[in-house]
Amino acid sequence: MDIFSVLTTASLPVILITLCLLAMSIYSWGISAYRYRKNKKEYRNLQSISERLEESLSIETVEQLETSLFKRLADTSGGEKFYALLGYIIKNNGDDATVKNKVLLLRKTHLSNFINTITSGISHVSVITYLAPYVGLLGTVLGILDVFHNLGGLSVVTLNTVAAPLSEALIVTALGLCVAIPSYALHSLLKNQSKSNYEVLDKALDTLITFKFNGELR
Repeated sequence: MDIFSVLTTASLPVILITLCLLAMSIYSWGISAYRYRKNKKEYRNLQSISERLEESLSIETVEQLETSLFKRLADTSGGEKFYALLGYIIKNNGDDATVKNKVLLLRKTHLSNFINTITSGISHVSVITYLAPYVGLLGTVLGILDVFHNLGGLSVVTLNTVAAPLSEALIVTALGLCVAIPSYALHSLLKNQSKSNYEVLDKALDTLITFKFNGELR
């Protein structure tokens, strides 16, 4: 008994549930692959920023760093807008306390927007992880109900009459687990990847703000 035989011989509710689970699996893998590639790109950009900061501790002036380092920051999600607002705040607010408060608020907002961007779609994978087993169980219950409904019209019931429809119903539960387990692994991978990106950006922003605000790295 396999999925293809279920799609061709099972009852309509079981077929619909099976198709639903297959669609959930395809969506989970698709969104995970897309998010993984995007987060990888973000991580490379952020690592480049961190490495550039370390190299610039003693050999770069403010102007030189602005023409090289912040171009890489602009390649990250929302980085270009963050840098533009950072420069505007520092140039147009003379009071140090006001500038500091606005810069800290900007940093918090940018980090929040960044984490929302790099985790986009991950929650969908999490939903599939928890929903798929229950969808599979629902398919099994509907399949078993259909089996007993059909048995009610038979005068003679044999093992062959019961075994095939029951196996079709039970395979949907197995399919639900087969969808949920990889989705859980993918969700954990993407969550850890996003956490790493956040930590790198958090550290980089602290140094960048200090550099831009004071005109030196310290």
